[in-house]
Amino acid sequence: MKDGYIKLLYLRSRYLSLETGRFLTKDTWQGNYNKSASQNRWAYVESNPINFTDPSGHSPLWCGVPIIGCVDTAKNAVMAAKAAYSQVGPVMLALSQKNPWNNRFNCIDRRWSKPERAIDLLADYFCERGPDWVTFNGNDTLSRELAGSVLLDEVRKEFYINGEIITPKERKFNVPEFVLALLDGIDLTSGEFSLPLTHILGSFDYRVVKSSSDRIEFQIDNRTDLASGTRIPLRFPPDNSRDNPVTVEQIIQEHPEMENMGILEILSNHPEIVSILEPRTRGETGFLMGGGNMNQTFRWTEKRLDCGFEKFPWPVYLPLIDIR
Repeated sequence: MKDGYIKLLYLRSRYLSLETGRFLTKDTWQGNYNKSASQNRWAYVESNPINFTDPSGHSPLWCGVPIIGCVDTAKNAVMAAKAAYSQVGPVMLALSQKNPWNNRFNCIDRRWSKPERAIDLLADYFCERGPDWVTFNGNDTLSRELAGSVLLDEVRKEFYINGEIITPKERKFNVPEFVLALLDGIDLTSGEFSLPLTHILGSFDYRVVKSSSDRIEFQIDNRTDLASGTRIPLRFPPDNSRDNPVTVEQIIQEHPEMENMGILEILSNHPEIVSILEPRTRGETGFLMGGGNMNQTFRWTEKRLDCGFEKFPWPVYLPLIDIR
């Protein structure tokens, strides 16, 4: 109390004392009997206001997947994810306003040419334009971009340290990789930033073998789908179910009574869930829905740098590898 006044903030259904940081009354919502933290009716967002907010009053918002925004319930998480990948949704509307991208995000235009920039590849994925499997060779711009990326630097070093990688291995893409891959979007000459190819690819399979006495061959295989685009950070499907991961969409289809449960509660109780949406082929996505399965193969050869390779940090050695 100051100058005879009590400083209160009205938060839709109850008052918060700014002097004490406490509510004057209990939450009108009874809480979820399956989750003890929600039953403390004096608390707000389960005592974690730094990471969550609760406009509905019934479930903390979750903002864990890029581009779909913040959601509260499982049903809303699925709806927001589908809206994000709609060909007429808010994401597409925003992307189509960018003049430097030459209207590639106009899905009505079905003309296709092999993508030369990562943003072009993303547009073809949203619009389901062109073939659903595209191969890029050493003379293609995107192969050269991938070969020079910071994430391929680790793959390259693995070859030089351990030898040929004949059986394909998965390079998992997670939060640290996302941050590191931001370097790939910076033009070292102009300082300008563009969308990195590795941000679109995410996790990918790779193999590296000897091509000749002085050259090595790289092959990168990737599938872009709705499950990988809505994957929960820090979660990956088991190797034997990568094409059919457990999703929030699947869970609420099998258990309709769960669709109005808080998405945070469902994710905490079901660690097997790795994505919001199920993967779909282009024929399965439906009218005006984008994001049907799209595959890419990148294949190139480059000069071996056995002699003192470890002395040249990325990206200093890149001009020496002679990509073909």
